[in-house]
Amino acid sequence: MGWGSAGVGWAMGVVALLGVVGFWVAVVLIVRALFSSTPGEHRPLDPLTLLEHRYVRGEIDRDEFIRMRRDLLNDRRPE
Repeated sequence: MGWGSAGVGWAMGVVALLGVVGFWVAVVLIVRALFSSTPGEHRPLDPLTLLEHRYVRGEIDRDEFIRMRRDLLNDRRPE
């Protein structure tokens, strides 16, 4: 009996199994990347940025914005 294709059959099975496992790992990683949030996305904004957003949305007027901005900038002390 010669080697024929019988000696390669198990190797092809291993390659096929690795291909299927690799495919499903890729699918899981893609789905996780699409639907999971990163910690950086939920980082709280600093007070000055929040104040600017309120001003842009029209929640506060210009005078109030300037006063609050001045208060925030004066409260910042180097540590």
